[in-house]
Amino acid sequence: MIYFFYGNDVQKIRSKKHSLISSLVSKKPEVSILKAGKDDFSEEFLKQILNTQGLFENVYIVSLHNVFDMDLLNMETPYLEELQKSKHIVVWSEDNFDEEKLSHIELFIQKTQKYNNSKVKEKKIAPNLFNFAEIVFTKTLKDSWGEYCKLISEGIDANDLVNILLWQIKVVNQTEAISNPQESGLKPFVFNKGKNIAHKHSKEELRKMLIDLTKLAQEMRMSNRADLLLEKWLMEK
Repeated sequence: MIYFFYGNDVQKIRSKKHSLISSLVSKKPEVSILKAGKDDFSEEFLKQILNTQGLFENVYIVSLHNVFDMDLLNMETPYLEELQKSKHIVVWSEDNFDEEKLSHIELFIQKTQKYNNSKVKEKKIAPNLFNFAEIVFTKTLKDSWGEYCKLISEGIDANDLVNILLWQIKVVNQTEAISNPQESGLKPFVFNKGKNIAHKHSKEELRKMLIDLTKLAQEMRMSNRADLLLEKWLMEK
């Protein structure tokens, strides 16, 4: 069972989380509580929890706070699903957590509660440039062009866009001939995304895009109209 609290009302989140844990402990006084935040959360911590299952019937209340950015609890790793299926009760909270991030974990969350304070000024969510790269390499010209225009209208520099495209195509070429992330040295999420893109193109296409984007990035750095150069590449690729 996983309970998840998020939003911008940090005090309300902490209060509700504390109340839930107190209620759970009152029902099971013998239960132990394990806590972890971004400074002490690790893969070893997760393995320790999961390996206790079936060992003298140990069941924990696991209190987690601001650990999402550690890249260990998402749909690309096995730990989130294993926690969901375990006998442990996970009470997880994230401050200033947005809906885009929620989409990476909500499949395995049983109960989700959002607490927002209308007086708290919402942070502007940074555009997802990695999503732009995935669209360019896997979707139609119409999709790519629409996303490009959206990002440019939000003030994103064309040079930043070509840099993310170049980084992504380098990753794709790196994963194309490798079967697992351990060999590549990449994080599983990055590797799997690169592998998915590689499956949609031939080796020749991948090599050509790498050469073309490397040249384009160099030309754009010296141009007064970098946006036009990128637009031309998008139309012709």
